[in-house]
Amino acid sequence: MLLHKELSWIKGLKVALCEPDKDRLAESKKLFESYGLEVFVFASVEAIMAEMEIRRYSTHRFYLAVFVDFGLAEDVERLWVDVTENNPRILETPIVLMREERDALAAQALLVKHYFKYELKQPITVEHVHAILTILNRWKRQQHDLSSEATSSVVMGE
Repeated sequence: MLLHKELSWIKGLKVALCEPDKDRLAESKKLFESYGLEVFVFASVEAIMAEMEIRRYSTHRFYLAVFVDFGLAEDVERLWVDVTENNPRILETPIVLMREERDALAAQALLVKHYFKYELKQPITVEHVHAILTILNRWKRQQHDLSSEATSSVVMGE
């Protein structure tokens, strides 16, 4: 996929991809890499928890965004709450919930807690990833002056 001119700034930036399904992981990683993104893969609860511990006291943003599978998000919620309460700067990184349609109702429990800025319906598509990256492009430009429209939860794929 050719980089679109308006998204050329993301080339070389880092994203975290938290996905336990090997096939979906390989496909998603390839998709993000097609935009020139460097993809860090976390395929298990243990890997995500280890990464959260590494970033627990970080004072700068490492990832452009973090994409998290719904099941993994549920499993690491307790540590996520602890880490973000102790270091709210971590919340500056947009977290994207990836969920299947069957998980829509269950995901609401996490969404009302405002852990996630955006949602992607799984399996993710080129169009949905492009839409999220375009939103993040606007977010980057407006990061110090976010409107309520830019911060509301967005669901791609519905």
